[in-house]
Amino acid sequence: MSSCYEVFPSQDLPYPIQSRLPVISDIDGLSNFRDVGGYPVAGGGSIKKGLLFRSSNLQDVPKVGAEKLRTRHGIHAIFDLRSGIEVPPPNRHLSAIPITHAPALSDLNDDRILDYLESLATDDTSTVTAELYLWICAMSTAAFRAVFTYLRDNPQCPILIHCELGKYRTGICMAIILLMLGFSDQHIIRDYQLSQDGIKSIIPERRLKLLQLPLLVDSAVPPVALDRHFLASPDTMRKFLMRFRQTYGSGQGYLLSIGFSSDDCDIIRQNLITSPTLSWLNQL
Repeated sequence: MSSCYEVFPSQDLPYPIQSRLPVISDIDGLSNFRDVGGYPVAGGGSIKKGLLFRSSNLQDVPKVGAEKLRTRHGIHAIFDLRSGIEVPPPNRHLSAIPITHAPALSDLNDDRILDYLESLATDDTSTVTAELYLWICAMSTAAFRAVFTYLRDNPQCPILIHCELGKYRTGICMAIILLMLGFSDQHIIRDYQLSQDGIKSIIPERRLKLLQLPLLVDSAVPPVALDRHFLASPDTMRKFLMRFRQTYGSGQGYLLSIGFSSDDCDIIRQNLITSPTLSWLNQL
């Protein structure tokens, strides 16, 4: 597994970022957890700290970790983007925090999974994954609509968004949020790439879990495909952002396509950005 991480070391970016980056926190039993607050937006201001969090799944969070989420970070709501077949019995330690199951890719089938993994082994990895991410945008509109509705209607209420690894579905949802808020591509790419270190400790267990899926037991998917599945390369997010703009124009364009208004987008920005300059953002 280390060879994959040597391909895209997390500190290796083709451009510098001067602002302070979010730090992956050490919540007990939780991987890839961080506050996205602090990134600057074009035109001034930054995303408010302590409002928007992301992570991997919360199934192994013990009582002390759940208490940190509730009291130290003030999490008011958790959005679980996993599909129904992925969701085990609820974690009793998290019963004090409302959890909304908003499945992204709820109709993902075995053939699609196999096609994706086989393509990782034969084609350009970043292009294959970027196209999968664009497909996630189209197939996850109900889940993303639920997230953005909460962000619109609940100012000052910290939210945690997660899936299994906190990289794919959560990564795309977060990228759309950051695009809509006016973040630079560099910061979106960097936030995505942080997941590479964030999931490193759980990859062996998740890789074994994948290999035990019935569809993979007798498949010919080579090991390198599974290795590449866990990468969070900057080139993947860069290509996804290009394809996203070709399809939707902008983050706000995506929200308009799934039923939100320009006024909704302004409210979400007001809720999440400190000292925002809203008027020109509508043109992004």
